[in-house]
Amino acid sequence: MGDSKTRLLLLILVVVLNQNLLFSQTLVAEISFQDFFESDTISVFIEGRLVIKDEVITSEMDTGLTSLLLLLIDNGEVFVLKTRKDNYLLPFLRRSNILRLKIQMNGKDFLYDINLLKGIFIGFDKVKPNQLILNQSPFPIEYD
Repeated sequence: MGDSKTRLLLLILVVVLNQNLLFSQTLVAEISFQDFFESDTISVFIEGRLVIKDEVITSEMDTGLTSLLLLLIDNGEVFVLKTRKDNYLLPFLRRSNILRLKIQMNGKDFLYDINLLKGIFIGFDKVKPNQLILNQSPFPIEYD
């Protein structure tokens, strides 16, 4: 009787550990579009590949955020880009401390080589009609 309980306990432990391994995810970067966007058309390229195309965004007055939030996740096998609408597999992406982004706003390109060692929380503010400011932090960006 003790042998079967030990085997059952061991089996449960193996199943739980395997599930944790299968579902372990690491946040690589959180990219948000924040203040002063007003019906702006945004496309996002990661490592030269188009991942978001012609998304029209407007900042909410009370939060200073748009609906465009990108979570770059490493699930151990492949990178996944999660948005509020969909999930995209990014099999071309490799582990690196530098994340190469191109943000296209209203047809104008903005290129960034972001050192993730300085922080994985990345926010963009629009200033002037065609200018972006990059905010980066090792901690989640707080909004007033």
